[in-house]
Amino acid sequence: MQELNVAELQRRMAQVREDLQRNSARLKENAQTLADWRYYVRRYPWVSLAAAGAIGFLLVPKRTKPATPSAVALAQLAQQHGFVLQPKSKAGASNGLFSGLASTLTKTLLRAGIAYAGQHVGQLIAGRLAATAETKSDQDQPAGAPIPTN
Repeated sequence: MQELNVAELQRRMAQVREDLQRNSARLKENAQTLADWRYYVRRYPWVSLAAAGAIGFLLVPKRTKPATPSAVALAQLAQQHGFVLQPKSKAGASNGLFSGLASTLTKTLLRAGIAYAGQHVGQLIAGRLAATAETKSDQDQPAGAPIPTN
């Protein structure tokens, strides 16, 4: 009877060891699955999207608002630091239309002059190249050979 209990005890111990090995293997697989972020994205896509959006919102720094001080505050700040402020002259503002037209006219004339000079220089270079080619062809022909007419 005691041998039966020993044999039964050994069989049960072997079964417990097998169960323990299977359970530890399953536990390892489950832990790997739960640690994989792709599992959550596949299983809970909307929650994952919301979490990614929230993390992105928290990580991006907030936009700073530019300060818009008044002219009085700027003048006081300048006086505190010893700057000298000079108001803009109103002469430039009164002839804005005239100066704009004059500027446009000046730029147009300058562009036309540059284009004319470029054409003139191109014609001079082409004329000199043609003259050089003509004198070269005259020198290359033997004496008494007929001159080709174009």
